[in-house]
Amino acid sequence: MELIFTSIFMGIFVLSIALDLESFSFIILMEHDQEKYKEDVLQVIQAEVGTKINTTIMEIQHDQTDAENLCSSILSGKIPIIIDFTWNGNDVAQKMSIEAQIYYLRIDISIAPILKFLDMYLERKKANDVTIFFDDDFYVEQSIFFWLNSPRLRLFITTKDGKNLKQKLSKIIPIPSTIAIIANTKNMINIMTNAVEQNAFKIPDRVIILFSDLNYDRFSLTILNNTSISMFKISKSLCCFLQEQAVCTSPENFDIQKTFLKLSLQKFIIIFKSNYWGNYTFPNMHSCNETNQERHLLKLKIQNDVSMMIGEGANIFETNDNVLEMKLSGTIEKFDEDKGDVNIGSYANKQITTNFTRTIEPIRKFYRIGIAEVPVLINIKTDRQTHF
Repeated sequence: MELIFTSIFMGIFVLSIALDLESFSFIILMEHDQEKYKEDVLQVIQAEVGTKINTTIMEIQHDQTDAENLCSSILSGKIPIIIDFTWNGNDVAQKMSIEAQIYYLRIDISIAPILKFLDMYLERKKANDVTIFFDDDFYVEQSIFFWLNSPRLRLFITTKDGKNLKQKLSKIIPIPSTIAIIANTKNMINIMTNAVEQNAFKIPDRVIILFSDLNYDRFSLTILNNTSISMFKISKSLCCFLQEQAVCTSPENFDIQKTFLKLSLQKFIIIFKSNYWGNYTFPNMHSCNETNQERHLLKLKIQNDVSMMIGEGANIFETNDNVLEMKLSGTIEKFDEDKGDVNIGSYANKQITTNFTRTIEPIRKFYRIGIAEVPVLINIKTDRQTHF
């Protein structure tokens, strides 16, 4: 029997039609280097809905075949739901979802929350460039997408190797205004031990170490050898939020990105399957830009449900331009020769707040020929005679 109910969404009277789960299909978009997450995606879907919802994992190629493959999946005879895990979001999928009134959800599982933490600090320091060293090349492509989409024009150099920092830094001319090292605690201990022994940092005050995990209590301050290096630490409460526990201990090798992926996908499927049941069938789609009123109403209903999901998970979820992101908070600490580990401030809600009597001083500018404080804007004109 067909079940129909109504709801109000953004002032619009919305007709919501109950559906059988077998009527839907999940189209999961992933990058080529997200292979290690595919099994986790399938496990979550299997645990929540079994084989009731047909699932297609599509590896994005970033060429014309993406449109062809996506359209083929959309026209499979099911009502498609697109879930996009790619680093930058897929423009083809977004366009098709708008044209065909298909629900599209982008879940950002990149290290963007960590990079936003760093970027906000750079803004306070008035630093226009940064050189980042990672302990894993898995983060390089993610960071490039982040900086290219950043609203602030900033020069950055990203490398996948945190070893031999002194040699690598000596080849960067002029000296970067800020050096950031992003690594898990185990690798950070090795990287910083070698770097300090080599005297790799000529201006330690411009060096930031950002722990990508929650085991930073194992990092001994003696490694820094009394240098004024800044330390960025993610709040340990994130571990509890991701595991949905009031009190918790961070497991060994706790993967923040993977855990967020599994939790966000699980929450979406739970709220999705709890709202749609019955035996109503939508008309089959014949083209990938074909509009349909029923799909439009269903899309509005799912959007409303996801908004409720985000509100209920305010400790872990936030949105940015309709992208589901992980909410992150942390602390900024700095080694003081007299006081030891000093808490400079905190990061929350994408803002940095300094503690009482503490300030974040702008980086002192050093000028020489060829150095500009901001990227130079060039207006190129063609010579009328030479055409050059």
